[in-house]
Amino acid sequence: MKGFRIKRKESNGIKTGETSSAPVLIARMEGLEISLQKMSKGSLAWLSPDNDSTTIEVYTVLDGKIEVDTDEGTELLSENDSVYINNLEKELPIRVLEDTKLLYITNQYRFDGNSAFQENLDEMMHRINDKDNYTYQHCLNVMHYSVQILRRMGNIEASVNDLVTAAIFHDVGKCRISDEILKKTGKLTSDEWGEMTRHPVFSAELLRKNFGEKIAKIAFAHHERQDGTGYPAGLKGDEIPVEAQIIAVADSFDAMTSVRVYQKSPRKYIDAVNELCEMGDKYNIQACYALRELVLSGEIEKKHPEN
Repeated sequence: MKGFRIKRKESNGIKTGETSSAPVLIARMEGLEISLQKMSKGSLAWLSPDNDSTTIEVYTVLDGKIEVDTDEGTELLSENDSVYINNLEKELPIRVLEDTKLLYITNQYRFDGNSAFQENLDEMMHRINDKDNYTYQHCLNVMHYSVQILRRMGNIEASVNDLVTAAIFHDVGKCRISDEILKKTGKLTSDEWGEMTRHPVFSAELLRKNFGEKIAKIAFAHHERQDGTGYPAGLKGDEIPVEAQIIAVADSFDAMTSVRVYQKSPRKYIDAVNELCEMGDKYNIQACYALRELVLSGEIEKKHPEN
């Protein structure tokens, strides 16, 4: 595949030690930066194209196992395997099969930007978790479902990077909703519902200053519907970013299959996804069909025994 080459196992003499989940800068000099990254089993990652054609990146697996999806198939990488990247044409999803340590070498200065991005992620996640643990777990579920749906949909114009970031923080705006509304067990009044429907606006405001306009627009639109009946702007069809259309399906699916303050008996997975597939006027039907295939194949991890 153009821009992608694997160097198979050869002893490189590198010894590994314990690292944190945050990247660790090992060395920086003119035209070279070396860092260490630890990824937990089951975490999401991806390789992204670079606008600068002179950028060279090398990832070496020091310990653990990952899979990389390429046009030619899935490549398994384990200890001392390396990936060389130059002029990559599109994003390549990574699955972390075991706790993994990666050595990252590049001719660009990336560490400070990557560290700042990680700090923003951590700060946002703490904000969500401090406000409401259900919202925190829901956001994680939606992120995982969204990525699985995107992979199953195949070759569509959507950014894994933008999808993951917007999905995990699509509800961060609920931090600005009062607990009396957010955790109310009974039916919301019209005024309370009006306040609740503002959370995508709040999410966009919070994300815009941390992650940029595109991710803000995706989070803003995750409650919009294909026929224009959604909120907060009544967008329809192609006016809704495709990443937001995918998140909308994942978001509704998780809400339908989870125990919530107002829903003690969640739907079974197959019942929920079949209901979504019958609402092609409101949801991206390709995303719904992709989710149904995932449910039927058992690839969607079950949260509830009854599912």
